Amino acid sequence: MVVDLSSNNFSTTLPGWLFNISANLNGLYLNFSAIKGPIPHVNLQSLRNLATLDLSYNEIANLHMGHNGFGGGHQLPGSLGNFNNLRSLDLSVNSFDGPLPNSIQHLTNLEIFDLHGNFLSGPIPMGIGNMLRMKRLDLSTNLMNGTIPNSIGQLGELAELYLDWNSWEGVLSEIHFSNLSKVEGFSLCLSPKKQSFRFHVRPEWIPPFSLNYIYISNYSVSSMFPNWLRTQKRLQGFILKNVGISDSIPEWLWKLDIELLDLSRNQLYGKLPNSLSFSSTALLVDLSFNRLEGRLPLWFNVSWLFLGNNLFSGPIPLNIGESSSLEVLHVSGNLLNGSIPSIKSKLEGLVAVDLLNNHLSGKLPKNWNDLHRLYAIDLSKNKLIGGILSGMCSMSSLCKTRENSNFLKKGKTVIPIENLEFFYISNDKMDFTFEIK
Repeated sequence: MVVDLSSNNFSTTLPGWLFNISANLNGLYLNFSAIKGPIPHVNLQSLRNLATLDLSYNEIANLHMGHNGFGGGHQLPGSLGNFNNLRSLDLSVNSFDGPLPNSIQHLTNLEIFDLHGNFLSGPIPMGIGNMLRMKRLDLSTNLMNGTIPNSIGQLGELAELYLDWNSWEGVLSEIHFSNLSKVEGFSLCLSPKKQSFRFHVRPEWIPPFSLNYIYISNYSVSSMFPNWLRTQKRLQGFILKNVGISDSIPEWLWKLDIELLDLSRNQLYGKLPNSLSFSSTALLVDLSFNRLEGRLPLWFNVSWLFLGNNLFSGPIPLNIGESSSLEVLHVSGNLLNGSIPSIKSKLEGLVAVDLLNNHLSGKLPKNWNDLHRLYAIDLSKNKLIGGILSGMCSMSSLCKTRENSNFLKKGKTVIPIENLEFFYISNDKMDFTFEIK
């Protein structure tokens, strides 16, 4: 028997009788139901066949189970371990705090354990290694601390592991991955404040898994580009942000079928391939805040391209308009010069352009008036001349524009205020007038 009361707006506490409607209750779904306050004391005997319990995205404070449910505070009770038939337990995005009870080691049939978005603290219990059927573990966005136990490496069925946005300490090493041969997704991003946590494996390490995505940020990984990643032929999502790499980007990386690549805020140096075409559209490529140099590359099948705050020089490629999938282009804080190229019709999907703080000169081409989806543009701190294109200022989509520190010339520009959120001109050698309507 399955009861699905999800996506309602009860705006009340949960009645106790719901847990007693049938001894054959196999699945109970109450996610997104605006449930408030404590869950009542539950008769474990009545839930002996329960396999799935989903209480995510509510405002639950206390979860009382059996006759020894916790009172006071909002901690998960030790009696949680009595639900040893559970295969899926989702208590994410609630208000639980305190440590994970050691009794979770008795949830030996559990395959999905999702507690993200709470206020849990303390370490992961060592007994986590007993949960050998676990396929998905999500403890992200809590207040957990301490070292990550080596026993997590015993979860041989684990496919997804999310430990982001906690306050871990110590070292993540090869032993934590020793038996994780089925892991496809791993995410452990921390806050950008100073961290005592680090990721350390031998340069010659060959991991037992084949990842689809790996997300790591804001703690030390290696000064060299991690060589073990070369073994990961199926990578589609790849984040190594602010992890202390001071190296060039290896050629093998450009052969991957990447959908998301973020290597920002490292000390990467060298030149990028002039032309690159991903086999499928990459949603985002972010290489900003590094020391990359040379000509600005022309990459196809990239939607959001962030190359700002590097050492790229020379002109913007004239055929950049052939990148039909491009929506966001951020190349601020480089050494780009020359004029801004004309835009071909293939770039009509462009919504944001940031050319701030380069050495660009000349006029903005008239066919930029054809960018009807443009939402934001920053041309400031360049050497541009000429007036603001009147056609751009009449765009219904344009909400933010910034053009200070250029040499704007004569003319009259009418700016409709209906959609404009941000319009900034300062430090310009300006000889034109404008009206705001």
